Amino acid sequence: MRTEEQKKLNELVMDCKSELLNHTLQSDIVSPHIKNINSYLDRCLAILQKDSGLANTRGVWVRNTRVTGESRENVLFFAYCISKWDTEFVNSMLGRILNQTEALDYLADALNVKVTTFRNYRDTFDSHVAQVRSSRQGWKKALNDEFKFIIDKYDGKSEQELITTGKEILLNGDNKPTDSIAKCAPENVENIEESIIHNPPTIEFVPDDISMFKKELLQTKLAQRTWYFQDGGTKKELWNASNFTEMSDIKANIKTNNTYRKWKEFKIVKVRIEVVR
Repeated sequence: MRTEEQKKLNELVMDCKSELLNHTLQSDIVSPHIKNINSYLDRCLAILQKDSGLANTRGVWVRNTRVTGESRENVLFFAYCISKWDTEFVNSMLGRILNQTEALDYLADALNVKVTTFRNYRDTFDSHVAQVRSSRQGWKKALNDEFKFIIDKYDGKSEQELITTGKEILLNGDNKPTDSIAKCAPENVENIEESIIHNPPTIEFVPDDISMFKKELLQTKLAQRTWYFQDGGTKKELWNASNFTEMSDIKANIKTNNTYRKWKEFKIVKVRIEVVR
């Protein structure tokens, strides 16, 4: 086998191991099947390195997107905040209305980390923080010291305090988004309040499939509306949907709500409608 081919195969194997480590967020692989895959990859690497003389550098298995030191703490900080306050944390910080995918893409790009890695970090926090705007279960596993440190450091702080911290992280150092996604961010922090009033609130359904949501609402006739405000505050209320029928337009119903129609006045960024089962 040619040296160039060996190098390419070596890189592919290391990428596979990187994905495995990102998936488990630890060096110890716990699933029997993943453990076998990890073992087979180790054997492949041993053969490649024996034939080509490539060094066994385990550190590069989490490739150049791996972050350490202060940069890693920043990634974990945002993962913690998204776990606790969901996408609205980013929207309040940026003054934009991003959906979950856009928000995660923005942060991953700004922090120079894979989206899958960032999402896994968020999911790791999920079962260990008091979630304000989400009911994700996340990964049910013990936290390592790094994650515990983040919780101990920030658990006593308000959302507004951490929004300020988040702005400082993104506006300083190297944690700035590339041109492809920078349009999501306001030109400066002072523009946030001005930009938010030009974006109608996003409407989020739980379950997120509209037809399923409508089917369940017709059965229970009860839902919970949660209003999310620019300052990070929320307001919950029950919706008695006894008059809701198969022919009703769910989005039109929400948009004609008195609170929704005053979204500019109240500075509402999102409304979440969840069927009460």
